[in-house]
Amino acid sequence: MDKRVLVISHNCFNKTNNMGITLNSYFCRWDKEKIAQIFFVNDIPDSDCCSKFYKLTDKNIFDTIFGKKSYGYEVKNLSSIQNSAQLSFATKIARNRTPFIYCIRNLLWRMGKWNNEKLWRFIDDFNPEVIYYASGDYVFSYKIALFIAKKKRIPLIIGCFDDFYISRKFSFNPFYYLNRLLFKRQTKKTFFYCSGFTSSSELMLKDYSAIFNKKGFTIYKSSCYEKAESYNLHGDIVYAGNLGYGRATQLVNLGRFLKKKGLPLLHVYSGEVRVGLTKLMSENNGIVFHGRVSGNEIEMIIKKASFIVHVESFKKNNIKRVKYSLSTKIADYLKSGIPIIAVGANDVASINYLYKNNAAFCFLNEDSLKEIDNIFNKDKINKVVGNAQELYKLNHTESDNSQKMKVLINLSV
Repeated sequence: MDKRVLVISHNCFNKTNNMGITLNSYFCRWDKEKIAQIFFVNDIPDSDCCSKFYKLTDKNIFDTIFGKKSYGYEVKNLSSIQNSAQLSFATKIARNRTPFIYCIRNLLWRMGKWNNEKLWRFIDDFNPEVIYYASGDYVFSYKIALFIAKKKRIPLIIGCFDDFYISRKFSFNPFYYLNRLLFKRQTKKTFFYCSGFTSSSELMLKDYSAIFNKKGFTIYKSSCYEKAESYNLHGDIVYAGNLGYGRATQLVNLGRFLKKKGLPLLHVYSGEVRVGLTKLMSENNGIVFHGRVSGNEIEMIIKKASFIVHVESFKKNNIKRVKYSLSTKIADYLKSGIPIIAVGANDVASINYLYKNNAAFCFLNEDSLKEIDNIFNKDKINKVVGNAQELYKLNHTESDNSQKMKVLINLSV
């Protein structure tokens, strides 16, 4: 029998953002009456597997500090939520993710009256048996998840999707070190209490298990993509995603090699607006830049491509930042039936995952790109795509995700 799970997350269950999609895939086989959620963004829930929602935003917290009774509310009519495009002043500030803003936002949540009778009425009416906390990089949400779990005397499971604990950078900003100190302290407390955790990659599972001495499962993202009906070797070579963490430089390296070999240009789709990065996306570098397109358009573009590209940096400082994260796009690419070109260091979870499963044409250093023309071979393409499809079936189906989650929750209760 399904346990009653209270999901605590910054993002709500929905079908438009990565976290919302991931949560849907984790709990898609649950009785929807056994899932409730507390979330912290001004967004619209859209889920077939959760029916009870409580929204508590930065604006609510900001208002309570000045004496207003703005304690958040249970979402019973989804149409009653403001459109997510209508951002409050407090939310706009919160999205400016500087070390100072991290400290201020955490302080506001500490001062604000989130711990109120209205919230506890929602929690007690649902009467959860376990909490699943989809963690992020803000101290306040760890505190809320831990406080509720302790008060209800129920198990807590932590979902880890990006590494914020191990990775660190050098900074002259004192607020960076203050926020990092408080974050690591709170993370340790939360992990000390928790019954187990989920990770986004095997590398994260291995290192977090050793650090925190807790049982964990790697649960991969599933995909709502459909497999391409046919394959076109003469389609575009496509990259879709952000250009940060050295990815722009890597795309330039790839584009130049493609151009040098007389191969098709690399088509880049990204919402990136930093001129320093977008100006690199030029035909001189073998690239055609298209800017932002919708999720549905990207799926259609990928299905018509000859190759889809995933890149990570070769530089150590960038590797540290993305080392443990498995890109949310990997599941979509594996399922699509289009061969993947992966360029990057094997130390990064996304690249290593594709390489060790022979699910992509992997180029693990810049020199290896000299052999890029060798991938235009139907037999090689069929083998790599076949491996990718098998890998998706093995690790990424919704039934697999949901079953792993049930096992972990049953072990903790």
